[in-house]
Amino acid sequence: PEHSRPRIIQAFDKLSSDTDLQTLELPLQKTGNLQTWVNISLIDYCSDMITISLNDITHKLLNEQLKIQFEEQRFALKTARERVASSDQAKKQFLANMSHEMRSPLHSILSFSALGKEKIEQTEDGQRPIPCEKLGQFFQHIHTSGERLHHLLTNLLDIAELESGRVNYRFDQCDLTHLLNRVVDQHSCVMMDKKIVAAVDTPAEPLVAEIDPSRLMQVLNNLLENSIKYSPPSSTITVQLGTVTPPQTHNNSSHIYEIAVHDEGIGIPTEETNSIFESFVEGSHTQNGAGGKGLGLAICKQIVKDHHGDILCHSTPGQGTSMIIRLPERQPSGAGKVFPFASTAQIA
Repeated sequence: PEHSRPRIIQAFDKLSSDTDLQTLELPLQKTGNLQTWVNISLIDYCSDMITISLNDITHKLLNEQLKIQFEEQRFALKTARERVASSDQAKKQFLANMSHEMRSPLHSILSFSALGKEKIEQTEDGQRPIPCEKLGQFFQHIHTSGERLHHLLTNLLDIAELESGRVNYRFDQCDLTHLLNRVVDQHSCVMMDKKIVAAVDTPAEPLVAEIDPSRLMQVLNNLLENSIKYSPPSSTITVQLGTVTPPQTHNNSSHIYEIAVHDEGIGIPTEETNSIFESFVEGSHTQNGAGGKGLGLAICKQIVKDHHGDILCHSTPGQGTSMIIRLPERQPSGAGKVFPFASTAQIA
């Protein structure tokens, strides 16, 4: 085409001036979305004659591009399949473990209730009455198993709503210092029983953030419960609240608040500090019978994410774990209307 001549002449000049250059690929006219490419080769060059070769390589380049795109899509599909298979296997393993966890308290409830019923019937038949102390033990076992079962079912419902439900968050201005002290006070008796010392480090002035108090309390309760569960007697759990410098693009918030829970417990392997926040994934400390089924942290992560914040884990096995939450001072415009999560936590 006429408008392509300047490009071709420029290519000739480049080929003739550079002795090491034998061929050039040159884009010419564009038909629709298709760009025409030619390969220009210098075959012979003398003072009065130039011999060149022009080959249309449009389809060749197009085929190469399609091949690259096909390989990229094939790799992406393979990766997605592997991720789905891994998630499916984790879910199957989780459900198998959860079935066992649910059967155990159910068996305990049925066994002790049946035993108590039998003893009461024997008393009614004139046999020696069952001591109140023994009857109280039966009821205590039933109550403990019921609480365990309720906790499991509550977490399962939360995960189900996490993945498919929609609910309103009720954001409001809240003093994080007051909220944090309330959560620690709620666990003071349990920590006292284990001789665990709670060291609370909060600013003297209020730190007010726009949060959903009941949701954030659920997160803090879970983190503190985990710290207590995995901490040895006579150890210290440190709870800190402070302000960190916000990233330039973090929701245009003037402050980022950080809540940290540090313990001196068994710790978490470094390679698990990210996976413990995933649904249906158990950490090694839960697989070995130390307690929990790994649901709580997945729920915590979603709540914090819906607050436009971050949750991190730093841990050293045998030395302890630090759970860190970072929250913006203000929520972006429109936050709190609809989020894919529902919680059963309420402030008493």
